[in-house]
Amino acid sequence: MNQSNGTFKSINLNIAHSPIARRGELRARPDELEHIGDEAFFIVRLGDSWVIKPPLDQSLQLRTFTRFEIEKIQSPAQQDEALIIYLGELSGQHFFAFASDSEHIQLMFKNKFAVEVDHLIGLRDLSHRLSAEEYHLALHGQAIANWHRTHNFCPRCGERTFPDHAGSIRRCPRDNSEHYPRTDPAIITVLRDKDDRILLGRQSRWEEGRYSTFAGFVEAGESFEEAVVREVKEEAGVEVSEITYLASQPWPFPNSIMIAFSALVEFPDQAMPDGEEIESIRWYSREQMSEDLRTGSLILPPSISVSRKMIEAWYGRSL
Repeated sequence: MNQSNGTFKSINLNIAHSPIARRGELRARPDELEHIGDEAFFIVRLGDSWVIKPPLDQSLQLRTFTRFEIEKIQSPAQQDEALIIYLGELSGQHFFAFASDSEHIQLMFKNKFAVEVDHLIGLRDLSHRLSAEEYHLALHGQAIANWHRTHNFCPRCGERTFPDHAGSIRRCPRDNSEHYPRTDPAIITVLRDKDDRILLGRQSRWEEGRYSTFAGFVEAGESFEEAVVREVKEEAGVEVSEITYLASQPWPFPNSIMIAFSALVEFPDQAMPDGEEIESIRWYSREQMSEDLRTGSLILPPSISVSRKMIEAWYGRSL
């Protein structure tokens, strides 16, 4: 990690790019997709959990189903109880996601395919146990399924909409308007001072000892950099400079994308928690962080998160 005048230079957060070719042009070709579906694999999300293969081990795999198996579960009368999403192509193989909140469909999967409760795991817990390919398949499927779950009606006329273009949009049957998945941008910032310490904050709802970097949603009409300045001032009471873009990370919990920055705090002694969203803050040197991690008085964000990756990039290695 190269440093100059308190700023990051060419930092690599090791955020993997999806190896999946989304093949968006196929979404508008229903006949072609219909044919592709005969040879495709389907990954399955029931409620908020993905179906995985036994045996349960440190490394896990998503369980895949054929179209024939999916059709055994979903009768024509249940078309409104499940969603099928085209995810893309990987090494010549096409993938779809099947997602349903229906208790009846969940019960059918459990009965027909011996899907036990411990074979259903949420994406947060799966993230570090799946291959990069399977993680990005589930990531895409979850982001789209979350949006469909909460956007069933046309915002123009109130009519119930239906999925179209292989699950990538919703369409209103009354006015034929198209509606696209929502993604909420949020900035997340690693704050440093001229002594190369970082500032972490704690929310009261977190487990005891957990601290993280500072984040917040981008408001309407606001640039990412303006959001960094505002959120940091609101939560930690400090002014920042040398705002530098680092990376971005999809975060479908439920539908965000995190835009990561580093920033320099000119007057670290002025740092103060807002007492509402942030209840306490700590400045960390590498030595102090190492000691607090050893004693258990500091818990870092989960390894899946860009916050953890920023902290580790500053520290110089995985923690």
